[in-house]
Amino acid sequence: MLTHHWPANFGSNLQALSTFLLLKHIGQDPVFLNYRPPGHERHYAARATQAQLEAHAHHASQFYEQTDVARNAEEVKCLCKEAKIDLVLAGSDTILRVNKKRSTEDCCFPNPFWMQWVDDLTPRPKAAMISASSEGTYYWFLERDVKKKMAEALLRVDSISVRDRWTRNMVRYLTKGYLTPQITPDPVAVLNNVLPESMPEQAEPKSISKQYLLLHVGPRQYSPTWVKEFVRLAHKKDLQVFTLPETTYVLDLPVDRQLPLPMRPLEWYYWICHSAGMICKAFHTVVSCIFNDVPYLNVYAGSATWLKCLSIQRASKAYDVSMNVGMQGHCYLPLQGRILLSPRRALKKLLAVPAGAYEPYATDAPRYYEAYIRDLTQRLSSQE
Repeated sequence: MLTHHWPANFGSNLQALSTFLLLKHIGQDPVFLNYRPPGHERHYAARATQAQLEAHAHHASQFYEQTDVARNAEEVKCLCKEAKIDLVLAGSDTILRVNKKRSTEDCCFPNPFWMQWVDDLTPRPKAAMISASSEGTYYWFLERDVKKKMAEALLRVDSISVRDRWTRNMVRYLTKGYLTPQITPDPVAVLNNVLPESMPEQAEPKSISKQYLLLHVGPRQYSPTWVKEFVRLAHKKDLQVFTLPETTYVLDLPVDRQLPLPMRPLEWYYWICHSAGMICKAFHTVVSCIFNDVPYLNVYAGSATWLKCLSIQRASKAYDVSMNVGMQGHCYLPLQGRILLSPRRALKKLLAVPAGAYEPYATDAPRYYEAYIRDLTQRLSSQE
């Protein structure tokens, strides 16, 4: 497996864990090609505390098998050769993103996630991209030569599935209609199925006697005055309000409890699972809500912005997955969210979501993803 399995990023860790455990469950022998681009590693090291970095490292050592660290495509290729890999699965996560405004290696083309290096190995392992995302890349603005080379790389991959409609359109556009990949769910869809029923990380969230709502937004989204009013209204409904932290900082808002760092990825996940609802900005908070029947409002449903406020909503992964459950009306661009959601309206929309609102997708998607992974591994393993 080749993905963002290691960073101080809760969502990346959870999607990697989900597929890794699923592969083990179906009898495969997975290992992470431990690709850690120096710029990407510096990015997290400069922002997260040492204690938080250690929490993610502990998560990786507890659950994963990993190779030695690789810093570039040549080193990834050598590790793959040494380990005698039969099948390389790139993804899930944002492995097809190209964004010149970001300086880290994973946002540039080419990089190891595009898997051109596989062709240099003898025998050549099979290569597949699973639930890949372009993170709302505005692909039509890329240089013609870059688009041509991206298309050539995609056409050499043995199998491709994507996580959202935007990325499917990007692949179809780059290959001039030759490839129209299937859309497969985010791997977190199967997380509850592959984890043991009793996990120590859920002990505290499960023990909270009074129902709570989560805020996973910062002062840029909502002011302390807005939050105070939201908390006051929530108390009238006998609900507490907590903040769920980022990996790089605790959200300092006037709520009943600010959940602290360091926090383990599964602990972060279970705080969402046992909540009565949340207002969030991250993709994997939305995914975690959908597969645990938790009401949500997403207030960052956009991609790259112009003039700090203009964006294309359909390029958002959170908006795309919300389309699958008919919850587009619960997704807002940042400026929309600030203008249209008063504390009273936000609470009303959260509490109006009925139990089972995400069916049948929430039931069908885990089955579909497991069936897809089973078929993919069997099909590619059987090919000479």
